Amino acid sequence: MQRLDAKFPSTAHATLFRFPVSFAREPGHGPDRPTAAPMVGEQGLPAGQAFASIRGDPSLHETAPSRNRYISRTDRKLGLILDTCEWLLTATDCYSMYIGFNSSEVRTESILHPFSYEIHDVDLLVGRDYLSSHFTQMPFAAKMDAIAWVQRRINEGPLQRYHPGARSEAQSSGRCSEILPAGVLRDIVQGLARMRVVDDYYLRNAAISLSQGIVRATFNCDGTYVIPLENFSDFVARNFDSAPPERLRPSHA
Repeated sequence: MQRLDAKFPSTAHATLFRFPVSFAREPGHGPDRPTAAPMVGEQGLPAGQAFASIRGDPSLHETAPSRNRYISRTDRKLGLILDTCEWLLTATDCYSMYIGFNSSEVRTESILHPFSYEIHDVDLLVGRDYLSSHFTQMPFAAKMDAIAWVQRRINEGPLQRYHPGARSEAQSSGRCSEILPAGVLRDIVQGLARMRVVDDYYLRNAAISLSQGIVRATFNCDGTYVIPLENFSDFVARNFDSAPPERLRPSHA
């Protein structure tokens, strides 16, 4: 089996088998008090980093080729479910989601309810009445502007005193202020489908965050990758296909 990062070198030199966090010492800290930057922070991955990876359970990696694979309820409606997830991210108040391909659950976070998340059964999530009852249609630009506004209010308002260090204007605006090229979210859900149906190291669950600008993907070997939204199609093409994926999702069940 080919290593997932064999064709896609990381600027952080992170592989499936190496923990990617590098330690640095801050001024004022003693020689025995290292501090570490998170692999993914509030602004997502560090600027210019193509992806990051973290090693999972070694026993799951060793047994991945020998474990039987079963078709989940999500797999049976994969195209319809991913179409729905794309619509939620582009046309509703949903700004972040987790898709459990094995567990057949989708967790969503809404800009209108920023301190909670909802858990949905995939069979219910694709129902039109269910969608209209639980999500509010909202223009994509308005949603992204709202996320940026909330971040600025937190970073520049009364809560600023609790921040561990000063925040620059760039930090206050956040990744969500960046405009995503048209079609990026469609390419991402196509890529998720491609990774789910491959042999060997296939996708187990994934998360998409518009506010941090990242996709997190965990595979059946328990290895996790974090990729910027704008790099995800290239990551999939380099590791799972010879060209960028085009209409690779299974047809609707």
